[in-house]
Parts: sequence; C-alpha cells; structure tokens
Amino acid sequence: MKLSQIAKPLGFIAIAAIPAGSNLLLTLVLLRGLGIDGFAFWSLVEPMMMIFGTVGALGIQYGLLFTTASGASEPRHGLGAAFTLAAPLALVLASLVWLASRQWLGPVGYLSLVLPLVAETLAMLAISSLRGQRRTGAWILFEMIRSLGLVAIAFLALWLDLSWVRSVDSFLILRGTFTMAAVVTVAFVLKARLGVDRALMMRMIRYGLPIAGAAMVANMTTSADRFIMATLDVDLSVIASYAAHQRLTGIMGVLTVTPLNLWFAVEAMRRDTVAEAGFFQAVVIILLLALSTLMLGAFLLAPFLWPWLFPGLEFHPFVFCILTLTIVPQALGIVLNIGGLREKKTHLNALVVACGTTAMLALGFPLIHFAAAAGAAMARLGTYVVTATAGRTLSQRISPVHHEVVPLLPVLGAIAAAIGSLFYGELGLPIWLMPVLTVVLVLFVLRRESVRLRQLLGQRAPAAPDATPS
Repeated sequence: MKLSQIAKPLGFIAIAAIPAGSNLLLTLVLLRGLGIDGFAFWSLVEPMMMIFGTVGALGIQYGLLFTTASGASEPRHGLGAAFTLAAPLALVLASLVWLASRQWLGPVGYLSLVLPLVAETLAMLAISSLRGQRRTGAWILFEMIRSLGLVAIAFLALWLDLSWVRSVDSFLILRGTFTMAAVVTVAFVLKARLGVDRALMMRMIRYGLPIAGAAMVANMTTSADRFIMATLDVDLSVIASYAAHQRLTGIMGVLTVTPLNLWFAVEAMRRDTVAEAGFFQAVVIILLLALSTLMLGAFLLAPFLWPWLFPGLEFHPFVFCILTLTIVPQALGIVLNIGGLREKKTHLNALVVACGTTAMLALGFPLIHFAAAAGAAMARLGTYVVTATAGRTLSQRISPVHHEVVPLLPVLGAIAAAIGSLFYGELGLPIWLMPVLTVVLVLFVLRRESVRLRQLLGQRAPAAPDATPS
C-alpha cells in the first residue's frame, strides 16, 4: 500500500485526535480550576455553543460544503460569501441569546458569551470549506490553533495559579479568542474574498437550511440528557460525573465518528449507490472493525486512567459501557443515511431527527428519574438506535444499499468480546480471555476484508449521477 493512500485517512484521524486529546486535557484544568460544581455548569453551557453554531450559520455551512465539494463554486469565493452573510447574523443572534439567558447564565458577561458563539459559527463555515476542498494540512493547523492553543494557555494559567483560571467567564473568552484566531488564519490561508453573491448564497441556504434545522434539533437531542438531569434537579456531582464519562467516551467518538463524518459526506455526494454498492458495504464492515478495536482499548485502560483524569469523581463501569456503545449506532447512522445527502432530499433529515427527539423525550425523563446517570446513558443509546434506524429506512427509498448480515457477525462478536473485557470479573472469566478473543476476531475480519480496505484507501470515485447539481 502506498504512503499516499494512507496519508489522507491519517490526516482525518489527526484532525479528530487533536481536539479530542485537547478536550480531555482541558478537563483536567476545568476540574482543578472550577471545581466539580463549576465543571458541571461548564458541561451544560458547552453544548449551547455547538447548537448555536448550527443555528447561527443558517445551514450555510452545509450548503458551502456541497457547493465546494461538487465544484459549483470557487472555494475562496464561496467561503467569503458565507462569511459575509453569516457573521452579522451570528452577532445579532448571539446578542439575543445573551439577553434571553442572562438569568440562567448568572455572571457570564456579554463578551464572554457572544465572542465564542460567533466564533463557533464562523468556525463551522471554515471547516465546511476545508472539508469540501480536502485541505487536511490547513485543517490540522486550524485545530492546533483552536484546541492546542487553548489548552496550553489554560495549563499555564493553572500552573501560575492565576485567578481567572477559576472563572467560567474567563474560559469562555479564552475559547472564543482561540477559535476566532483559527478562523482568521484559515481565511488568510484560503484567501477568502468577502462579498455578496445572492445566487450562491440562496443556493447554499436552500441546500443547507433543512439539514441545519435537523442538526440543531439533533444537537439539542443529544445534549438533552444533561439538560433533563438539570431539570430534574439531579445533584451537580452526578451531572459532573456523567459529563466526565461522556468526555472519555467522546475520544472514541471523535476518532471514529468525526473522521467518518468529515470524509464520508463528500464521498457519498460523489458516488452512486447502485454502481458502487460494494464501497458502502465495505465502509460499514471496516467501521465496526475499528470500533471493536477502540472499545477493547478503552475498556482495558479506562478503569486505570480514571482516577488521574477525573479526581474526585466516581467511575461507573455500566455507565461507561453504555455511553461507549452509543458510538456504534451514531457512526452507523452516518453511513446508512446516504439519501439524506442528496440534493433536494435534505429535508428528510428532519424526519430522522424527529424520531430521535421523540425517543429521547419518551425515554429520558422516566429513565433519568429512576436511574440518574445510568438512565441518561440508556436513553442516549436508545435515541441513537432509533435515529440510525429511521435514517436507514428513509435512505433506502432514495439510495438503496443492501447490507448482508452474515459478514457482520464476526465483527459484532468482536464488539461483544470487547465489552466482556470490562466485566470479566463479574463474568468469572480470566482477564486475558476476552481481549484475546477480540484480537482474534479482528485479525480474522481484517484479513478477510484486506482487499476492500485497500480499495477504500486508494480508489477514486466517479461523480454520482444523482449528486449532480440541477
């Protein structure tokens, strides 16, 4: 296999690994600087930035990705037009959010909230342009500035015992500053040209707005477990512990879900599901193979790393296991909902998200009421299962792909064995048995799928007929 064939996948992994590792390191600062209650408050504020970024961009980020990846617009012109439209809109919306949430946010000031919200919106646009152009080098630079820069300064402040390191308000300003610095750097590297292009703007909005609406609700749904816990007056220490479990499992998510989401959307836009059904089938198998390997490592290391990473918080193996399993339907939901990426079909994503939201509301309140963090984890898993199932069902009507169950059985067995490595004591098994079984099954599938894996890394896709702009 040529080095050029693995460079791009490694680039996507690096793009995901930098913010994942930085986010985990930042947790050390947050827990030591803000304390458990402050960290719990941060874990409730943090999802607001992602939700707002989706709303503030009005879906332009998805339209920018589509027009850039399909060659419908010149990259620097498209990014400039997106910035021109989104920046003032995000500023107005962020100001309204601050006014509406002053009572709930307490001491958080105007600049502390507006700066990171606007920066997050513009960051989404910059990332969409980088995704469409597959500029992994510039993307890595973006994440190094935004993520590593933030962590470096935060650690320095903690080491020097500066007073602002104990303030949520200060951390928000710091995050907004580094995110904005990363956006400006990317705009300079890509030579973005600000300007108004009504036709292009409207096309980006028409394509992206339905996805944005669905993504906004999806982000709210996937963060609803924390919000429901706060609504039901669950103790802040429990919320902090649950958020810590999510951060640890989130590393596996960004190492699989994030690179997959960044890479697969462009590939799906360019490929025809009938002519290249084998490609989409292989993606599912390789994805599950990667997840089983990551799960084994996580289940073996997490109990030993936890006391160092999250001092003062209790580790719950069952909660960690369920939250880790949510990555499986979350990742599968991306690769099975191909039809939702086709132009003039993006509105169907709203139906998929509606199913997930219904599941979270139906499961979240009773499960969290009776089982707190464990209930929240189970509700989260159920939500992703429902969302992935709904996405595949609707996608099959637009871009059908047949997936055989039998080739997946050894991979599912590897995932089950990886889970067994976390509970070997309760199962009365030797500590080495489940890890060895996992590795054997992974190697078996890897050898069987070696040809497909080489094709995934080296094959170039022709343009899909139904992805061509009309």
